[in-house]
Amino acid sequence: MRCENVKRRINNLKKYIDSNFELVKENIFSVFMDRAFKLLVPGGFNAQINMHAWMFISRFEKYRHVLLKEYSLDSMLHLGPNTFPEISGEVVQNTAFVYLNMCVKDHVSTIHRLVDGDSAEKKDNFIARSGKYNFKCVDFLNIDGSPFVYWASSAIYDAFSNFDSAGQYIKTREGLA
Repeated sequence: MRCENVKRRINNLKKYIDSNFELVKENIFSVFMDRAFKLLVPGGFNAQINMHAWMFISRFEKYRHVLLKEYSLDSMLHLGPNTFPEISGEVVQNTAFVYLNMCVKDHVSTIHRLVDGDSAEKKDNFIARSGKYNFKCVDFLNIDGSPFVYWASSAIYDAFSNFDSAGQYIKTREGLA
C-alpha cells in the first residue's frame, strides 16, 4: 500500500512538472531553477548554485533563449567539477550565477572560469587566478543552439553571426548510424 502511494505521488509530481515546466521538465534541478525565476519580483535577483547542464545541452536550448531574452546575467562562477568536497569527480559540474529579472540592453556580464582543479580547496582565492570573461549574453543567440561558450574569441562570435548555414557551402550527410 505504501509503495502505491509513493508511485501515485511521483506520477502526480511528474504530471505537474510536465504541465508547468515544459522547457525544463527533464531535470529536477532545472525545475527548481525555473521556479525561482517565476517567483522573482520585477527588478529582483536570482542567485543559485546549480548544475551547469542548462548552459550547453541541446534539450535546454529553448530555455537558454528565454534566459537570454528576458533576463540579464550579472555574474557567474563556472565551477565545473569538484565544487564540493562531498561530491568529487566529473559527473556533477556546477555553476553559481546571479541573474537580474529584466533584460538590460547591452548589459555586460562577467564570468569567472574555475573548471580546473581536482578539489574544492584548489578553487579558493578564485578571482586572483581565474580566467575572467566579460561579454554580452545576447551574443550567444548568434551561435546555433545558444550554448554559453563565454570563453570563445570575438572572431568566433563574428563568424557565427555572419554564417547562415553549412548547407549553403557543403553537402551534408549522415555518417554511420
